[in-house]
Amino acid sequence: MTPARTDGFLVRRAVESDFRAYKALRLLALEHDPAAFADDLATASKRTEAEWTAAFSQNLSGDEQTLFVAEIEGRLVGMLGARRGRGPKLRHSADLFAMFVH
Repeated sequence: MTPARTDGFLVRRAVESDFRAYKALRLLALEHDPAAFADDLATASKRTEAEWTAAFSQNLSGDEQTLFVAEIEGRLVGMLGARRGRGPKLRHSADLFAMFVH
């Protein structure tokens, strides 16, 4: 996928080097809009670094699920998860989740 850039705003697939910024953005999202997420700040804050890394890496590893990030001048300001539809008639669609823009 080619990153989309508009007026300094870039949307692209997340990469390993986004981990620290993603984690901070995710915790900020849980703090600012707790009703929008199935996860909660208290639980997320208690996760080990290994748990965070495993969850983040899962979103980078395959065609079934991915994580997009938005950045302005190199700073992550948004995130969006996408999960491919299951079954032969749904493979062309995706469910979007964990959307947040700061």
